[in-house]
Amino acid sequence: MEVGAMANVSKSLNAGVHNATGIEFQKHCALFLLLDSYEKLKGKKYFICLEHHDDFLFCFQNDNGELTSIDAYQAKKSSGKWGVSDELCDILRKLVEVGVALKEDSIQKDKCYSHALHFVTNDAITLRVGSKPKVVTTTINQSNNWVEFIKLDKKIRDCLEEKVKNKLGLNFTALDEVENIKFCFIDFGKTRQGHIEQLIGKFILTFNNKVKDPNAAIHTLLELFREIETAFNQGYKANLLDKKKRVESDVIDKALNIITSQQMAFETWRNQKRYFAKSLGINLIQQKEFELHFNNSFDLFKDYHQAEHIKILSFVRNNIQLLESCTDEVMLVEEMFKKFKSENNSQLSDIELKAAVFAACIELINHHE
Repeated sequence: MEVGAMANVSKSLNAGVHNATGIEFQKHCALFLLLDSYEKLKGKKYFICLEHHDDFLFCFQNDNGELTSIDAYQAKKSSGKWGVSDELCDILRKLVEVGVALKEDSIQKDKCYSHALHFVTNDAITLRVGSKPKVVTTTINQSNNWVEFIKLDKKIRDCLEEKVKNKLGLNFTALDEVENIKFCFIDFGKTRQGHIEQLIGKFILTFNNKVKDPNAAIHTLLELFREIETAFNQGYKANLLDKKKRVESDVIDKALNIITSQQMAFETWRNQKRYFAKSLGINLIQQKEFELHFNNSFDLFKDYHQAEHIKILSFVRNNIQLLESCTDEVMLVEEMFKKFKSENNSQLSDIELKAAVFAACIELINHHE
């Protein structure tokens, strides 16, 4: 069997799938890094994989769908500091083997394709070699949280490279991948609850006051990973063409847009219910029904079978110029509703139509900010 095939085919590829609770830390790390880099990721085409070649991957694409780069991660929590140990060198061995597997994956790659192989952990890494007085040390921690292998002192590089080489057996070509290794410290708690609390905090920092319930938002985003983390690598072979193992950037963006738009809509409705009801002619009996319809509208906008809701959303987006003449959300919804009614026929009841226009207007405002 070829070396590359050995790297791609392994029953260990599905080990995490059998124990979904065993990859909580990796999943939380992936979401933390997504939120941490969200401003840089916006507008880029990418997908995230879990338990696919590595613990998780961020795969970036060009406009033709070809891979331009991959950030691969081995994410390990620790009860103590890391050193130059067998455990660490086993992780580095896995990383370089992943590097070979990524190169040999059959997915189309851009001519300038590259990848980085990250070891990320929530405890300090102290790389110390030699004996006194010629000890060389590099520490990766809160104050020095990202170090490339090639930037390490030569004595440390040589020591780690020799240990990894001894673990690779006949797979010598994988040793070339050590230059792509990066050591990363992530300031992350030791417990699941601690992770959730930090993710909520990161979400609040990223999206400010756009979301009323960041706890629910975090669980919604984690749910995106649930299906792909439990999907098996077919034939025990990881293949980046397998879309069942991906969460695409447009899916992430849609989820975040729904979270922020929907929460904004609820907040706007709660704060200005009296004025909306009066302007749109929604009586006290209809208000509960209205809330239900506008809550459902966000999901219906995504369903291509819902022609009426798609038409309303398109209409609102095509009349973005009303943002310039309207001074608040109430006026915008009122003007959009009147304009739509005057130019279109709809199968929806007035209360459904008002709710859909309201939801579409809030989404328009959210996109425009």
